[in-house]
Amino acid sequence: MFEHHSGRGLTMNLPSVIQYGQSGEIVGWGADPTVEGAVEIRGIKLCLPHEDDRMVDPTKYPVIAHAIQRRKDLGKTVLTVLTDFMKRLWQVCKPQVTNEELDVSWRLIITHPVGWNIDKLGQAIDTAIVMPDQGNSTYTICFQTEAEAALIAELDARGIQLAYDNNSPTGQETYVHDGETVVVADFGGLTVVS
Repeated sequence: MFEHHSGRGLTMNLPSVIQYGQSGEIVGWGADPTVEGAVEIRGIKLCLPHEDDRMVDPTKYPVIAHAIQRRKDLGKTVLTVLTDFMKRLWQVCKPQVTNEELDVSWRLIITHPVGWNIDKLGQAIDTAIVMPDQGNSTYTICFQTEAEAALIAELDARGIQLAYDNNSPTGQETYVHDGETVVVADFGGLTVVS
């Protein structure tokens, strides 16, 4: 849960916004009020292609092209922006996840758009979360495409679980078994992947 700066209390939704000062320092993020003169990068996922050298046609995607240009004008790479945002996110989430206890074991599942560079995403997570907390917790980090996460959540909501072998337990729930076909259409901000 995130404290909403508008005075509306706690919320589960946080805008993916980061604000930088003219010299590149972070001056705000998430639901923080816009700082005068700050350069704002909105929609982290949509506005930051997974590769720094990817070209975006500004006539087709003007909002994304503008955000990329803002990032480049600041001298920021995709990796640094992701890391900066995740550092702030982890500062808010860590006390809720660990309850300030030391030596906590937990599992972090990172969902990402299909085609994102997992090595870069992993570097950002290592820098923002794992290295600062080294020695205090034991982590298991998994990466899952957004489409896979949506499928699992949808099936779970319907009482259906994925079965990975023929010895799955039986009971009230239904299982999707090997050989069955499940189609997932991931309607993203810019593309549809099925």
